[in-house]
Amino acid sequence: MAKKEEIDQIVNLEMDLIDRPMKVARLEIDGEYIKELADSIKERGQLQAIKVSKKGGRYEIVFGDRRYLATQSLGRDHIKAVVVTMSEKDILIDRAIENLQKVDLTPLEEAQQYDLLITKMGATYDKIAKVTGKTPGTVKRRLHILKMPEYMQRELHKGRISVTVAEELQNCPDEAQKQYYVEMAAEHGLTKEVARRWVEDYRKSLRTPGGASERGSPPPFHAEQDPIYTACFLCKGAVDIRKIVRLNVCEVCGKELEKILEK
Repeated sequence: MAKKEEIDQIVNLEMDLIDRPMKVARLEIDGEYIKELADSIKERGQLQAIKVSKKGGRYEIVFGDRRYLATQSLGRDHIKAVVVTMSEKDILIDRAIENLQKVDLTPLEEAQQYDLLITKMGATYDKIAKVTGKTPGTVKRRLHILKMPEYMQRELHKGRISVTVAEELQNCPDEAQKQYYVEMAAEHGLTKEVARRWVEDYRKSLRTPGGASERGSPPPFHAEQDPIYTACFLCKGAVDIRKIVRLNVCEVCGKELEKILEK
């Protein structure tokens, strides 16, 4: 059971009485971050209490899920927590605002939190901006991510393409060509300006006799275009993206290769 420690409702709460959120803000939990956080807690103690809402004889985490996981990994029986009583709606709102203000979310995760505030709180762009410190324009742009294809959302979440590049490629009128552009951008890197030019060139080809509308999607690169450079993985020198050779390796071998290159 909870043991009262301080007047401000911070208690030592049994870990077995705590339930994690049904839906966490992060689509993926970084195991390495949890380990680092656990090491910090072991060395310096738990500096910040988690927040939980009492539900019958149990407690649901409002925020502090990663601190809970780190403490759990240390095999501890108790954790410092601020105990409150909140409705499910208020829990969702508090959790979303806390995550948007303090947690380093990916653009996709951020968009999902804004969507949660709109659907559960009935919030407007202006109201969300006020409680999160973002601009209404940023909120609107992030929500637009949820209208993008799943393959584009996936690359955004992984950080392989930027929001501005995704916004430009989203304007491509052909879905197959759009997906091809996204794959090329994720594989080789791309700027907003080049992404815009790709889409503009494709649109032009649709209006050209014998263009994409008649012979299928045109190649994304044309001889008359200026070369686009990226860094060679081995020598770190500049290489024309059209001349790059792809190397497929698994995650384990990729890490080993990086170690070899560092030496």
